[in-house]
Amino acid sequence: MDQIVIIASLIEKEGAKPAEMNNISAVIHNRMQKNWKLELDSTITYLEGAVKGFTDPNKWDAFRNNNNTYKCTGLPATPICNPGMNAIQAALSPTEASYLFFCSDKKTGVYYYADTYEEHQQNEIKAGLRPPLRYTKRKQTPRCLLPFCLISRRPFSG
Repeated sequence: MDQIVIIASLIEKEGAKPAEMNNISAVIHNRMQKNWKLELDSTITYLEGAVKGFTDPNKWDAFRNNNNTYKCTGLPATPICNPGMNAIQAALSPTEASYLFFCSDKKTGVYYYADTYEEHQQNEIKAGLRPPLRYTKRKQTPRCLLPFCLISRRPFSG
């Protein structure tokens, strides 16, 4: 039951819309199944905003490292908020999907889900979270067509 409440608290903070909570739950459950880091921004916001000022400065680094979902796999040690019933139900019933990533457009409220990191990068562009990826051709180094060096007049060895 503790795990469900922790997962529900993550869903509560990550999902502003109840309609998105089951999809977010799927992402969390799928990443946990693969033993991946959850990499949820809400855990950082919680640590920096609600915990840091109340934690012994000598123990802060150890606490942060053990609860930062960008640094450790698995769930944080405790819930990050008091989850509502929608989040608890979502934690118990994730959408049956293979989603591993999600992001949202803060301006429009649209959520984007992805199965691969490449899809996620494109979704981050759609959500306005990163600039478009720019692919440029590397300049080719000109090759000499002569079989010898013009300066030394010796043949090239390669």
